[in-house]
Amino acid sequence: MVWFVYGNINSDSALKIASDANAVIGLKPTAKLALPDYRILKVPEQAEGNMRLDFPVVDEDNENSCFMSYFQVVKNDENETQLHLLNEIANQFLEDPTFNQLRTQEQLGYVVFVRDGSIRGIVGTKVLIQSPKKCASYIRTRFDLHLENML
Repeated sequence: MVWFVYGNINSDSALKIASDANAVIGLKPTAKLALPDYRILKVPEQAEGNMRLDFPVVDEDNENSCFMSYFQVVKNDENETQLHLLNEIANQFLEDPTFNQLRTQEQLGYVVFVRDGSIRGIVGTKVLIQSPKKCASYIRTRFDLHLENML
């Protein structure tokens, strides 16, 4: 597995996140020269229909928190174009209410967006909420509640 960590995090914290996750998942290291320049993994569909990996990122030198979530669409019975279009409709459905609820009403963060996260034929959605006031776990709790309400 290749780790790409960016943002307000120091290298020691990024290495610890990768090391801890590798220990849990049981991955073995690969030589850097054996890796392709860029790749994406299609997450296999689980029996429950979802899989989640949460980890805290702490940077004492920065007052901001950021919650980022990626939702990958896995449907084997539909064509790629149809999946992209359905994902765009879902993103449009979520964008304004998410911004209105989490940024305007709850004032959780300065940045709140829902965007297409499709890469190389794998359909997905990215959600990002950045806040100078609340921690990422609080933001995630509020976002989870918002998604339940949107259902």
